[in-house]
Amino acid sequence: MLPGASRKGETGDVGAFSLAEKSVLTGLLTAYFLQNLTVFDNITSYLLYAAIIAYIAGKESSARGASPLFEKLVVSRSTLPVIAAAAVILVWAAAWGINQKAFAQNKMLLRAMSSEEGLEKNLEYFTKAIEYGSFGTQEAREQLTQGTMRLVASPDVPEKVKRAFFEASVREMNVQQQESPLDARFPLFLGIVQGAYGDYKEARVSLERAHELSPKKQSILFELARNAQSQGNTADLLQFLKAAYELEPKYEQARIYYAAALIRAGQDGLANDVLAPLIEVGAGANPEIAAAYVSRGRYDKIVTIWKAHVAAHPNDVQAHFTLAAAYYAMGKSQEAIAQLEESARLNPSVKAQADSLIEQIRKGIKI
Repeated sequence: MLPGASRKGETGDVGAFSLAEKSVLTGLLTAYFLQNLTVFDNITSYLLYAAIIAYIAGKESSARGASPLFEKLVVSRSTLPVIAAAAVILVWAAAWGINQKAFAQNKMLLRAMSSEEGLEKNLEYFTKAIEYGSFGTQEAREQLTQGTMRLVASPDVPEKVKRAFFEASVREMNVQQQESPLDARFPLFLGIVQGAYGDYKEARVSLERAHELSPKKQSILFELARNAQSQGNTADLLQFLKAAYELEPKYEQARIYYAAALIRAGQDGLANDVLAPLIEVGAGANPEIAAAYVSRGRYDKIVTIWKAHVAAHPNDVQAHFTLAAAYYAMGKSQEAIAQLEESARLNPSVKAQADSLIEQIRKGIKI
């Protein structure tokens, strides 16, 4: 029953709440309901919600003159303090019994994420945290996997330690996806860590499982494309990037990735079609596109795209530098110098750099 349901009627009942109280309480409960549609709740807000409901029910009962739940005291007043104390102790003991493992697990996870005792100790603490099997087990597994991915590029970490982290991450992510078989995150995490350590075939299996569970998630398709690229599989690379692009053509980055892959594959006609909407508004000037054309020596295409960008964004100093480099690579020194001079005019702080490059161009030095 909404606050204020009791009101003055034919019997002369007086409403339990004023109009202002009705408005505040109804708004509060509505806000709580809307929050629960998008936000995971916690115990504290449950306590607040229960207190509000109890307040409404109590005041409404008083206004209606409802009979008390118990006509007579079940226990004497002298024993009430003892019962209250026992109830507090019982609740505290129950709360401790439920949460003790979670507290211990959280403490162990914090130690695992600390760098004070070395990586081997970190792995030991991660293992112990997971073994508690409490509320933070999933978080511990995810943190272990993320830490494992950070280690792969570190030259100072022994291969033996990297391998131990990798094996532990794979083992725990396999367990986690068995426990949550409909969640795409865990095969995705597993596939990413497998790919990072060069196990591309197993990574492909994991990523495809993630894609089955969440077929419209572009980030999974990007990981599948990266996996295909790592294995030199251009056909699959283009297939995955095309799928990601077609899911949401308005997502500019997906369009850029797909176009860059098409350029590297020599499919210039299709690349032009994909890039055309961006070039028209001067938004095609992207480092991914530039790198793709540089890999094929197509500096003329860079000039075309960056000229459109400069026309739309004439104050973009970095674009003038890129355009100058493309002109110089084509043997058009004067056009390159003109772009560098324009960049210096737009931003005097880069004049020294621009003048140095101009001098190198005039001397015929490669820049």
